[in-house]
Amino acid sequence: MLLGTDGYLAGGPVRGEEAVLEFVEEVRAHVLGARAGAEPVSDGR
Repeated sequence: MLLGTDGYLAGGPVRGEEAVLEFVEEVRAHVLGARAGAEPVSDGR
């Protein structure tokens, strides 16, 4: 299961090794895609 920052269910639940691996890859691809389109974050310097 994956919870969003708002505490609501964002994905899953899944069962079994194959389903879990697919779920992790899907989440990973989504995060990497979001990072690629995001503006750089300033560290305040």
